[in-house]
Amino acid sequence: MSAGLEDLRGLARLRAVLGAPGTGALLFARTLGSLPVGMVPLGIILLLRASGRSYALAGIADGAFALGVATMQPPLGHLIDRLGMARVLVPLALAFSSVLVALALSGSSGAPASVDVALALVSGACMPPLGACMRTLWPTLISSDALRPAAYAIDATLQEVAFVLGPPLVALAVAHGRALPDQPDAAALQRFLAAEKQADPERFPDLSLSVIKLMGPGEYALELPGGASAGHFGLAVQDYTHSTAPNRRYPDVITQRLLKAAIAGQPSPYANDALAALALRCTDRQDAAKKVERQVAKSAAAILLERRIGARFPALVTGASEKGTWVRIAQPAVEGKVVQGGGAWTVGARVLVELVHVDVEAGHIDFRSVAAIK
Repeated sequence: MSAGLEDLRGLARLRAVLGAPGTGALLFARTLGSLPVGMVPLGIILLLRASGRSYALAGIADGAFALGVATMQPPLGHLIDRLGMARVLVPLALAFSSVLVALALSGSSGAPASVDVALALVSGACMPPLGACMRTLWPTLISSDALRPAAYAIDATLQEVAFVLGPPLVALAVAHGRALPDQPDAAALQRFLAAEKQADPERFPDLSLSVIKLMGPGEYALELPGGASAGHFGLAVQDYTHSTAPNRRYPDVITQRLLKAAIAGQPSPYANDALAALALRCTDRQDAAKKVERQVAKSAAAILLERRIGARFPALVTGASEKGTWVRIAQPAVEGKVVQGGGAWTVGARVLVELVHVDVEAGHIDFRSVAAIK
């Protein structure tokens, strides 16, 4: 087996790591657990500003949080080496959440500014060192020296995803007048979306699309009996699978074959390695099919708009990154890129844009910024 793994190259190594038993659930939990790294600093500033504190104090509190993280991560890693992960991470997670709650209460109760700074410092000091723990776990999960660099690369990428995804999620919630918890919580997200749908049903599809884009696409994964289950974050359920139309979706055929064998008391028709490989293959083909669907939809939208160059539309910002800013208009319901201006807009902002160019063959729809809508 080791010799075969040595022959793997490039994406094949990444697929082999992701297909290892238990890896998918662990990476999912690691990503969710790392989100506070990107969410808490922005959340502290917004919290203290909403409580009437100055930006100067909010910045000092943010600095105290970062100082606590930087100072205590090495000692906490040493403590984990001595006592084990469970005996350290569980109390740290409880302390981290408790101190953040205390910080929220302090900001709203009119406590002295020094209390806010102290609590921010302590919360940073209690941040669980998930990155160090993951780097310790990889050698036990991936026994092949050839695959381990790929595992570390995936882990580092997910850490960056947490940094990128955290602030937009906080900003999106704040932009709509409600706050999401610092720790990812599927039930809280559902309540937030239900309240938004009731308050503004006409604009809710745009908000829902923004949330889906921020969460990223789903993927098929093998979960073995007795192992950790990633579940379905969007539906807030732990034990999850689906099966709809086997005539158009091959994963549903696999699910039905597994159920048929279980009901009949027969062995599984697939080995675990085969199921892991099929999950990766189905995810890859699903992504390819969605790419074609998006291209066709974009070209159709460009045809609808090619005679409306110069028209202005109210829009919702659905994406904002170094690659550019994207907005979605309601009539017709299409999405396009802001090629002129809009660099300061954030996800969830309501804006006014002007159509400047379409390319039917490429499916490009380009807007320029006109103004932000209060």
